Amino acid sequence: MVFPDSLDADLSEFLMEGSFEQTSDDVGSSDDAIDYDASTESHLNQYAFPVPRVTIQEEFHAMHRPNSAERTTKYLEKLYTMLEQCPESIATWTQDGSSFAVLDANALERTIIPKFFKPIKFDSFVRQLNSYGFRKAKYMVANKAVFAFRHANFVRGESHQLQAIQRRRRGKREQ
Repeated sequence: MVFPDSLDADLSEFLMEGSFEQTSDDVGSSDDAIDYDASTESHLNQYAFPVPRVTIQEEFHAMHRPNSAERTTKYLEKLYTMLEQCPESIATWTQDGSSFAVLDANALERTIIPKFFKPIKFDSFVRQLNSYGFRKAKYMVANKAVFAFRHANFVRGESHQLQAIQRRRRGKREQ
């Protein structure tokens, strides 16, 4: 549980145990009460203790909710892994590793993307890459469309550079 920085660790632990059920009016009113001296009571009275009603699950999810940068890195790591594991007949890194090529968009959409991401159409996959700043080129090879995607920080063997890639946010559309 997260408490204001001004609280000392002992008080935070005490509150986390759920033992702080008394109000200031209750202090000293029962045999179980904790003995406070005047300085302790005045110290405690400077804090407003509205105890939030948060479940353990809500607290856990709030602490572990990935931020935008973490989600971006996770997506790019999945994409990188997908390319490493993808059959070369479907998608592969280019020879110099500075880009990757999709040789069979239909097979990528049907069989590979669903293993790593929510199933989406190839066109949506391309839009997603565009939102991360990838550049697309389309080539015709033996009457078949081959798509190449490139980003300066998405390089084979350089996965540590993925953190430098940021997702672009769309601006609000004018009405």
